[in-house]
Amino acid sequence: MKLQNLHIDESLQTLERLEASLEGKTLIVVNLKATGLDPKPRYSQITHITAIAVSVNTGEELGAPFNEEAELEIATMSRLKYEDNLKAKDEWPLEKMAVRDWLNASGYDLAAAEAGNTRKPSDLEVAMAFQDFYEEHGTASVLITHNVPFVLDHLNHILPYPMRVSQDIDTLGFARKFFMPLLRLKMTSGHDTSNKIGEKMLDSRGNLDPSTRNLGRAFNVSRSRHRSSAVEDARQLAKVFYKMVGFVRLHRDMLDHPHFKQYATLQSQSRFEDEPIEPELEPEAPLDFEEPVQLDEPVQ
Repeated sequence: MKLQNLHIDESLQTLERLEASLEGKTLIVVNLKATGLDPKPRYSQITHITAIAVSVNTGEELGAPFNEEAELEIATMSRLKYEDNLKAKDEWPLEKMAVRDWLNASGYDLAAAEAGNTRKPSDLEVAMAFQDFYEEHGTASVLITHNVPFVLDHLNHILPYPMRVSQDIDTLGFARKFFMPLLRLKMTSGHDTSNKIGEKMLDSRGNLDPSTRNLGRAFNVSRSRHRSSAVEDARQLAKVFYKMVGFVRLHRDMLDHPHFKQYATLQSQSRFEDEPIEPELEPEAPLDFEEPVQLDEPVQ
């Protein structure tokens, strides 16, 4: 189900098709970390992959999680030294993230790697092991992650043959096409719970930011800061997806609202900073989103 290229006028039909397509399936929720956005440079590599398998119908986790960190390649270590030298000369552009920045942001134990105290599998071995994990749960399993192109581009760049993924769901695409436009619509109506959720998703410029961190904060889903709990990031993403689906299902009658379509169009153009449209809607009673919402259960 490709949500990134969704036509706004097809929102309700797409949501219904999405729900029907997930019935009885297994979600493979993936969190992949790398040294940059582009997998093509020689120094670019996968550094960590975590994943869990979740039953759509029950919400239960199936089997043991996948959690593998990769050894830094020689090209990556050389790039680190090259960038450090440029920084020492004040020749590195401040607005550009260096490989060290990517590694630090991901929680990679860089000190141990630079000291030569690690013995980990290569990024190719990690990618192939994840491919086996996915296929063990059935090739009909649904791959779900925050930014599908980023994950599949890195995997398919290094794997001997492309991942055979029958269906994928981009939680970032779902947030932009469904959740955020509906959230903004409910916020402008004075809906108390939506305002509380939205306040936790604002970036420094006051715009709604659908990062996994902000979505987790919005739905009170904690995110671990410890490397040893990297699997919790995948669990958080699964819970966030259930929460977003629950919110959208509750307000699905508004998917045909003209302001929803306008908000969704603005979001797809990265223009949510525009002045909000003021729809004439009656405020609703606040809702409790403290517990995960199951796909097969209506929100009360």
